[in-house]
Amino acid sequence: MLVEPDNIIDHENDSDIAPSTSVKSGQNKTLTLTDLERVAFAFKDMIVKFAAIQKIKLKEVHEKKSWGRDILKNVSVDTVMNRIKYERRVHRRVNNR
Repeated sequence: MLVEPDNIIDHENDSDIAPSTSVKSGQNKTLTLTDLERVAFAFKDMIVKFAAIQKIKLKEVHEKKSWGRDILKNVSVDTVMNRIKYERRVHRRVNNR
């Protein structure tokens, strides 16, 4: 079950970190488990209902929330977009069994 992004428990101290799909400035930037949960909830229409993935919409949603601005400080919009595409593929694969 997806949880509202503002109500997600912060897992920053957890050791579970999902690697990002891009490398920026020679440093490996990552999305934390908390970030992944927030992205999955905020963009569930794009993941579950296969709504169009638009970079401008991703940026707008992230800039409206403090957690979103924090994510964009660590990873690019392209990284978030790639993660949504990945989650969409996983969702499609699971539901086509």
